[in-house]
Amino acid sequence: MHLAAAAGARVISIFGPTPPCERKPLNEGSTAVWKGEDMDCSPCCHDGIFPRCDHVSCLKKITPQEIFNLISGEV
Repeated sequence: MHLAAAAGARVISIFGPTPPCERKPLNEGSTAVWKGEDMDCSPCCHDGIFPRCDHVSCLKKITPQEIFNLISGEV
């Protein structure tokens, strides 16, 4: 993700337990997708430690169709 962004590529980055605020690519045209902002358990990653999670709802809320729409520019 970071190498692609450094090379100037448009990047769609998908975030789950880690919020994108400090880790998303900053180049123009890149998009960060994160659905954890409204979840009580998110973000659950703290200091690089990921607790056990049986539901991964933060990732399941991101649909393949949503990513496809971003790729095809239909957003």
